Amino acid sequence: MKKGLQFFFVIVVLLFGTSSYSKTASEVFEAVSSSVVVIQTYDIKGNDQGLGSGVIIEKDLIVTNCHVIEDSAKIQVVYKGKQYLTIVKDTDWDLDICTLTVNGINAPSVVKGSTNRLKVGTKVFAIGAPQGLELTLSEGIISSFRPVDSGQYLQISAPISPGSSGGGLFDEEGKLIGLPTFYITEGQQLNFAVPVEWINELPKRNKEKSEIGDTTSNDSLSDKAEKFITKNDWQGLLDHSLYWTKAQPKEYKAWFYQGFAYYMLSLKLKNAEKRSEAIDAYKYALQINPEYTPAWVNIGNVYLEDGQYDEAIKAHKKALSIEKENMAAWDNLGRDYMKIGQYSEAVNCFKQALSIYSYEDGWSFLGDAYCKISQYAEAIKAYQEALRINPANATIWFDIGVAYGNNNQHDKEIEAYRQALRIDPTDEYTWHNLGLTYYETFQYDEAIKALKQALAISPGDANTWINLGSIYVQKSQYTEAIQACKKAISIDPKMSSAWYILGGAYDLSGQTGNVMEVYKTLKKLDPEKAEKFFNGFVLP
Repeated sequence: MKKGLQFFFVIVVLLFGTSSYSKTASEVFEAVSSSVVVIQTYDIKGNDQGLGSGVIIEKDLIVTNCHVIEDSAKIQVVYKGKQYLTIVKDTDWDLDICTLTVNGINAPSVVKGSTNRLKVGTKVFAIGAPQGLELTLSEGIISSFRPVDSGQYLQISAPISPGSSGGGLFDEEGKLIGLPTFYITEGQQLNFAVPVEWINELPKRNKEKSEIGDTTSNDSLSDKAEKFITKNDWQGLLDHSLYWTKAQPKEYKAWFYQGFAYYMLSLKLKNAEKRSEAIDAYKYALQINPEYTPAWVNIGNVYLEDGQYDEAIKAHKKALSIEKENMAAWDNLGRDYMKIGQYSEAVNCFKQALSIYSYEDGWSFLGDAYCKISQYAEAIKAYQEALRINPANATIWFDIGVAYGNNNQHDKEIEAYRQALRIDPTDEYTWHNLGLTYYETFQYDEAIKALKQALAISPGDANTWINLGSIYVQKSQYTEAIQACKKAISIDPKMSSAWYILGGAYDLSGQTGNVMEVYKTLKKLDPEKAEKFFNGFVLP
């Protein structure tokens, strides 16, 4: 009899002892919502940066997605109306899982589940703070499993949105099975979560990375950063520096490289927001080490690119107060002064830079600055030095040609343009200037050839058509002049100079009826020019 009862008891255990209880959505929410928190991040200036979610997995330990806290200078946890400061503990940026420690939060931990028994169609619940709405529940199913190198993502139909990231994904028993991490807005219900197994493995992975990191000096980290720079891999540099600043937040070189990465990405992507992030990173580097000259030079460059010229000048002067023989600081200070029109100051800066090191751009900028103050002979000398360093620079040949022209050395001006065109025969501006120089020296046939070359490259340049028309007038080829002016007007109907030359060509070719029509048009476009035209061509 006893044996029969024992056998019956075993059967009951086998039948019912391992069964699980599926909770309703309300029951799951009631069971786990007290373990879900809101994460608020701030930038280096203390401004709100973004919201996300997190889950209490152990006493005073929160798990979230790394992208929730990315680029943040301060992280706070919001729980039941109270705010708690937190710090980063373990990170795996590749798998997008980070843990945070927070003291005194007194919140229950979730029970972790497993994804091994999950099937497509299994009901799941996501709890987080989408759009900052604290403790919001959404329900769905496992739609698919998406294999990746480290395991598999869970594709779910439970709706998620900004702020959901880092929250909890729970099964029907209320056990944590993952973290909602991203969604594809172009698709229908294309939402994804990282599996709970990745969370379990995080301390081990982080320990392995820490052991490797313990043997990695700042010099080798700097070397790695320089390798990214050598390869122009700005995103790689940014990822490296972000990891470095999180591992060593008081290492000024890490912040310096982060600033450089943001700046180069801002240039590549034409993204002003990246410039702002570069400035913030450089500022942080300088808070740690205010005597680090490269950071002052580079933050000045970002200010210059951002149009903050006064700030750029201050930064470059600060660099020079630390290191007077810094060629880059003198060079960039010269560029600052060029931007605000203080050309004599720019000349002095470029000369200081060149006294330290003779370089092509320095001589070229010095020539530009001399041109701005009409010291063309000095500009020519500067451009000649640049060409000694690099005689294959078509731009400098063009610039020295302009300087020769302003210095009334037209033969040398023509030869300089010819040199530029031997290097780059596709430059329309050089052909245009060459044509004008031939025109000024009464070499009309050569001028026409040059301007036609410019128009072959850029047929939509109205100014070149006008200049061509003017030369045809000088050669008494009025039909060609009229055609050229009409072409300019077809490109820009409001160009009064084209109408003026057209009217002159009509008058000189005896087409007096058209002269009055031109005069009427000029009166609408440019009354002053119309008056001059009237006196020159309409009055007998």
